[in-house]
Amino acid sequence: MFETLEYRLLDKLTTHLEHDRDLAEEFRSDPHAALRKAVARTKKENPPVPPNEDKVTYRTAVAALSAVVLIVVCVVGWKWFNVTGDVELKVPEFLVAIGSTALGAVAGLLMPGGASRK
Repeated sequence: MFETLEYRLLDKLTTHLEHDRDLAEEFRSDPHAALRKAVARTKKENPPVPPNEDKVTYRTAVAALSAVVLIVVCVVGWKWFNVTGDVELKVPEFLVAIGSTALGAVAGLLMPGGASRK
């Protein structure tokens, strides 16, 4: 399957063939050499677009999720210290859900991503 960059390059190549008569003539006489020349020219004019790396948003997400995990741990710890006598410690289920979800999200963000193979 073609990726968007390759579609963009093919679109640019067809535009070059439509507007450049010399290239069109070369393409009729020797298609392989003309195609290599046109592809090299198209790649030179359209370098690959780097992926968007938004470090501020990433760091903000990690900090916010880590804060949620710490708040949940502090609330559960506070409840644990305030248990008196024979009263059983009951942690609300929503705290468990929020804490485990935030912890899983932090782990997912901090896990190194796999390299995509072509």
